[in-house]
Amino acid sequence: MNEHKGAILIEQTHHKTYEYSPNSNKHIISIIICGINDDYRTNITQNIKNTIGTSFELLYFDNRVENKSISVVYNTLKAKAQGEYLCFLHEDLFINTANWGVEILKIFQEDPSVGLVGIAGTMYKSRIPSSWSCIDPQFLACNYIQHFKDKTRKPIAVKYNTTETEHEVVMIDGLFMCINQDVNQKIQFDEEIIKGFHGYDFNLSLQTIQLKKKIIATNRILIDHFSDGHINKDWYYTYYSMSKKWNSFLPLTCVKMSFIDKISSEYSCFYSGFKAVKKTTAPQIISFLFHHFSFHFLWYYLYKRFYSPRYSIIGKRTNLQET
Repeated sequence: MNEHKGAILIEQTHHKTYEYSPNSNKHIISIIICGINDDYRTNITQNIKNTIGTSFELLYFDNRVENKSISVVYNTLKAKAQGEYLCFLHEDLFINTANWGVEILKIFQEDPSVGLVGIAGTMYKSRIPSSWSCIDPQFLACNYIQHFKDKTRKPIAVKYNTTETEHEVVMIDGLFMCINQDVNQKIQFDEEIIKGFHGYDFNLSLQTIQLKKKIIATNRILIDHFSDGHINKDWYYTYYSMSKKWNSFLPLTCVKMSFIDKISSEYSCFYSGFKAVKKTTAPQIISFLFHHFSFHFLWYYLYKRFYSPRYSIIGKRTNLQET
């Protein structure tokens, strides 16, 4: 039917979208991937077939020609999804866990209040535009293996708070995100703000919370991630706009935090946000400092005046490396 063995061509214009469906009349999980690499697509398709352990469909959008935003692609494919559960995956993954689809089903079925599941996330999100991973590690929940484009760097195990199987968080990373069909019918990826490939996980997480559903980061599933993300001006503009959109919800936490913990977290987020805004324009930098510096200077002063740091990496972490 086409050059990709085992795939069913379900749509063809000057781009290609493929659906792989095992022999089943009912798909339990719909896998949604936006990709640009033939090797990655071949590898992740075979990997899913070998490990998922449930019936599934794979909806893959080849985005090399049209270069649509991640929001447009995800909205297009989720509207086609027939599964009871939807998993949005990066294409550059290798899932190590056998029967991981069964584990996803268990999480949703054991707690009907769960609306979103990932494998990496944070229990605190500041109002300032910043990376979710920049805060004190005690408020992170992660379990994956990170590889780097620089092949001289060895992969690192990103593991925080893995003594418990699941942690409730307020935001997850977009490399692996699962929702149920009920949530799917009530959310949309923001096509107005998200013009590229950043911020979609932020937006989905806050929509889930708006629906009064829990977000879970699980360590039942171990994944290798083969590309490292980078912060650029597009990332900052998207996160700045997302922070304005969800301003009334932020800052947000799902755990009890002491005043000192909030100080250290805000300081780290200010540092992370400033590193990002430095990559933009002078007016944007001035605006950032005007809106955030005085407030965070107070946090910083109180932090330094009354608190002896337990974590020397606060405000200086560039990698989520297990120590």
